[in-house]
Amino acid sequence: MAAPPAPDAPLAPPGETPDRSTHAHADGGEKTDPVGAFVLMTIAGALFAAMNAFAHQAAAAAPVSVVAGARASVGAIISFLFAILVKRTPLRPFVAQAYLGANRPMWGRTLFGTAAMACTFLALGDQRLPLADAATLFNLSPLLVACIAPFLLHEPTDRRLAWTLPLAVAGVLAILRPSFLRGGAPSSLPATPVFTAILAAFFASFAMVLLRSTRGGRQEPEKGGVAAEAHQSSVEAVALHFSTFAAIVFLGFACFSGAFATFASWKSSVPSMLGAGISAGCAQLAMTAAYRRDRAARVAALGYLNVPMSAILGAVLHRQWPTLFTFVGMMLIVGSGLFGALMPRRK
Repeated sequence: MAAPPAPDAPLAPPGETPDRSTHAHADGGEKTDPVGAFVLMTIAGALFAAMNAFAHQAAAAAPVSVVAGARASVGAIISFLFAILVKRTPLRPFVAQAYLGANRPMWGRTLFGTAAMACTFLALGDQRLPLADAATLFNLSPLLVACIAPFLLHEPTDRRLAWTLPLAVAGVLAILRPSFLRGGAPSSLPATPVFTAILAAFFASFAMVLLRSTRGGRQEPEKGGVAAEAHQSSVEAVALHFSTFAAIVFLGFACFSGAFATFASWKSSVPSMLGAGISAGCAQLAMTAAYRRDRAARVAALGYLNVPMSAILGAVLHRQWPTLFTFVGMMLIVGSGLFGALMPRRK
């Protein structure tokens, strides 16, 4: 995350050129692969849940900028090695595509993704916010994607949104338990990490929409009737561009702030940082490939799968057992997301 696919071509596996011969819908629409997107997002959800758990543990001792920088650096290495060693992509064209050939959707995905990563690690670094609650708040992003994708990507939506959105909002209210639901009593969750997690979801929603855009647009006819194909960047190139930029930003801030001068106090967190980077780097490739295979709103809804996965890991690793309200909120959010993702779309 090669030439771009035609409007009726399927989204090929990562790094491969799609077969243009036999992939059109009866109505001439774009071919999608919802099953492939489901499998890839399930894998990405499990890996992102592992990243949340590792980062939550690492950020308890290490500076957030170092944890985020390590995650981004390892992610960049994984993207590079996957492209060169696994996909056998030629080195020079790949590097040129990732850096010199970055288009506006790639840069937008990178900038919004970096902002989302900063907020994500700040929220995970606050030990007052349980991992299950943080993961649930992060997954407000699919809700936002479902709202903005029809406007930014001109992808179809339907009346199910009128049901899924209220259910998801009810789930969020169950997690947050605001004062008006508690008879005026203050919420049990601290405001700062909660707001930071919601802000992470806001930035991530735009990054997700722009991931869909990086697969290339539809063909536009030029003079003489010749169609001009939009540029498409590979899955690995998109991931490498984002991870490299984020690594430079976070590690640069860590150096400027003197975070490495206190290495002796957080060196025990290095294995957790590596675990966060490896799981997130692999998840990034899977997620980027998933967004190439289906509509952004439906793929984003599958991201809800990492909510129960994060809750399980938080309970096992940190003994942060979900409360009844958290459990109800997770069920509402996950149920609404899966309903919107898996049920057939009404015409």
